[in-house]
Amino acid sequence: MSAYKSFAVIGVGQVGQYVLQGLVKAKEEGKIDSIVVFTRSAEGNPEATKLGIKSVQVDYSDKDAIAAALKGIDVLVSTVGAFGLGTQPTLAHAAKEAGVKLFIPAEYGAPAIDMGGGKSKLRALLREIGLPFTIFFVGVFMSSFFTARMKVDLPGGAVTIGGKGDNPLTVTTVKDIGLYIAYALTTLSPEKLEGKTILIEGDRVEIKGLIAEYEKRTGKKVEISYKPVEELKTSAAGNPYDFNSLLWLTVEDGQGVIGAPDEVNLYAPSGWNPTKALDYLLNESD
Repeated sequence: MSAYKSFAVIGVGQVGQYVLQGLVKAKEEGKIDSIVVFTRSAEGNPEATKLGIKSVQVDYSDKDAIAAALKGIDVLVSTVGAFGLGTQPTLAHAAKEAGVKLFIPAEYGAPAIDMGGGKSKLRALLREIGLPFTIFFVGVFMSSFFTARMKVDLPGGAVTIGGKGDNPLTVTTVKDIGLYIAYALTTLSPEKLEGKTILIEGDRVEIKGLIAEYEKRTGKKVEISYKPVEELKTSAAGNPYDFNSLLWLTVEDGQGVIGAPDEVNLYAPSGWNPTKALDYLLNESD
């Protein structure tokens, strides 16, 4: 049984849809009592509708309206995207006012990357107002990393590596992230959640080794180019939101993984079998 009985999810997109699916499973198993989804849309959230979950329209910038909607909610899970991160201080103040017991900020990334300093500022605010929170670090979303936009397009046959690319990094699918978060929130005690950081790792890869294995398995050639570290530093200095450069600099510094192997996946459900990077890429190539 969960110590928390009522859940609200805001920003049901990539990660949020799988958090929602996991919470629905927990509700069906009798672990929790209720789930609600907050959305900006008057039409409701389609994923929530599909799962039979109530949607409530709220203005993410209206603290009083959010606080009213949060009355009786134990846990608020924020899965807002990059453009919604600026709304989280308002969500935090509203959650505190409403008596929410635990807040999950949308910090699903790597510990060493904090574009613009927004995540560390939010954590400081949560401590200041006394709102219990849990951080989930997951590395890089596979669906975001293995893309032409990030210039890590193995199926497309072209990858640009920042720096030497000799160090590993953590990559995880949004499905594995969302289901793990839901499981942790509905099984762990408050003592293991409040003020804690939980590390979720789908795979730990060294990019050049992954490319070599991909070429071996598919028979396709992947052209590799390199962006020097100095260029990465110049790009990051000119734009603190340049995720590509910041990520490769983090990998170059040996901070691309979220923790030691014995520190990750400590609370994984029995039989948890996260998708490996090569399997993800091979499925993308089909």
